[in-house]
Amino acid sequence: MKVLALIPFPIPYSRGSPIKALETSELIEKSKEVEKFRQIALKSPDKHNLKNLTTPPLIITEMGFSFKKLLSYFMLFFLAIREVNKNEYDIIHAHDIEAGFFAVLLKKFYKIPVVTDLHQDFEVNLDATNSIFIKTLKPFLMMIERYVLRNSDKVIAMSQVWKKDLEKRGYKNIEVLYSSSDIYKPRNTEKIKNKLGLKNEKVVLYSGNFEPYQGVDLLVDAAELVVKKYKNVKFVLVGNAENSEYPGLIKRKNLENHFIFTGFINKKETPDYYDLANILIIPRRKIRFNDMPMPRKITDYMAAGKAIVATDVSDHKILIGNDAGVITKPNKESLSKGILYLLKNSGKTRKMGKTGLKKLKTRYSWNNFQKELIRIYKEVTTKAI
Repeated sequence: MKVLALIPFPIPYSRGSPIKALETSELIEKSKEVEKFRQIALKSPDKHNLKNLTTPPLIITEMGFSFKKLLSYFMLFFLAIREVNKNEYDIIHAHDIEAGFFAVLLKKFYKIPVVTDLHQDFEVNLDATNSIFIKTLKPFLMMIERYVLRNSDKVIAMSQVWKKDLEKRGYKNIEVLYSSSDIYKPRNTEKIKNKLGLKNEKVVLYSGNFEPYQGVDLLVDAAELVVKKYKNVKFVLVGNAENSEYPGLIKRKNLENHFIFTGFINKKETPDYYDLANILIIPRRKIRFNDMPMPRKITDYMAAGKAIVATDVSDHKILIGNDAGVITKPNKESLSKGILYLLKNSGKTRKMGKTGLKKLKTRYSWNNFQKELIRIYKEVTTKAI
């Protein structure tokens, strides 16, 4: 099987979608079923040694739409045309709608089946942009989304919630694939514990960015209720919160003694931070942006072997269930109750962490992800014959 991947993100790059795309590419290339693999992606500022990667010359770092990124998309398309003219491919794996559009155009002329792998809700992304030009083009761009979803041979969604949403809108051939995470052995937990000034406190840890959709304000509100009933707890926030409102919010609530901001932490170091936690938390709010994709951190948390408290959005309930953590309503009262339950039940907390790790190794492993992806490829290429 010969696979061409089109990736409208800079890779390698330390952000959710680029990381997922690169991990998917690595699994495709390692498969015994794949004899040839090539990926065309946007250019990253990060150094790499990827021999199977072709990129346009413009370096991309910004999120969302931009003229620079739009120009890079068209360069990506012309590189893809050159590639399919030089080499035969059995399938094109396109990441997100932008690459899916070019892949479907190639399908029309070269008869190559297309799998479109969705990372982000296209309409939500359009609504989030500040560009007047892009907002003006929204009706046309939504037509492009419909064109891609109707003409892709398979569409991969990140959650059952997303799949149901697409099916309600009349789209077919939707599959759900959950990403996995690597199992790791923490090495510097004690060193980090000393660095943060932690002693014998219980630790509730959040990792991620501090954009409003993450619900960190909800976590702060819940923490205010938690510390009234459980004093010996520290909330550790991993990530760059320098320009966020949260240090000020925590100060106004007189919670400084219960919160620690780590600042930016390299992805390779985050497992050591997870290891010092008793509870890992995902406090996302119930909005469309959170319901469609599945946050990558959920499998990272499971890989840490720690109990998880997560709000009931997307497929949290499916992956975590009631045996690997606690699912709460997305409000401060419910979230605080979930945190308190695990703080007061250490045995249950440890057992849930072990269950989550076992689930990751069995149901949601990279090996299972690879098998399912190859199954989809075979199904699509067989139909195309």
